[in-house]
Amino acid sequence: MTRRLEERGLGTARQGSIYPAVARLERNGLLESFAQAGNGGPPRKYYRLTDAGQRALADWSSEWVTARTAVDSVLGTKREA
Repeated sequence: MTRRLEERGLGTARQGSIYPAVARLERNGLLESFAQAGNGGPPRKYYRLTDAGQRALADWSSEWVTARTAVDSVLGTKREA
């Protein structure tokens, strides 16, 4: 997870901050975890959004667009479509 975030320019995200957030999302019913067999190793833990998580993501995405638009307006920048 941290590798994928780093590949997308979020190199400051570390395991020490990511996994507590994931655990909190799971406790709040927004994520569920499941184990899947690895390639000869121990099972790996994966996460997926629950239905409530899908709804929350849609809400947060809408809020993010609103906030980003406001910041772009203040900075005088324009986001490309």
